[in-house]
Amino acid sequence: MTEENTDLRSIRTRKFIIDSFIELLEKKDFNSITISDITKGAMINRATFYRHFLDKYDLLEKVIKEDLLENVLM
Repeated sequence: MTEENTDLRSIRTRKFIIDSFIELLEKKDFNSITISDITKGAMINRATFYRHFLDKYDLLEKVIKEDLLENVLM
């Protein structure tokens, strides 16, 4: 469900989800962001979101970890 995938379509979809989420965080409070908001911005359905992430908290955790790895540890 949330394991790493090297399929290019999966990587692209994951990027769309993350980009949509970050864009929403710039406009709204985390608690008011819904999965529906994220999926609309990423132009995917809910099932696709849940193939990549458990919930919005899992998404937030992974975004923070990726940012940390890119900007602090590199």
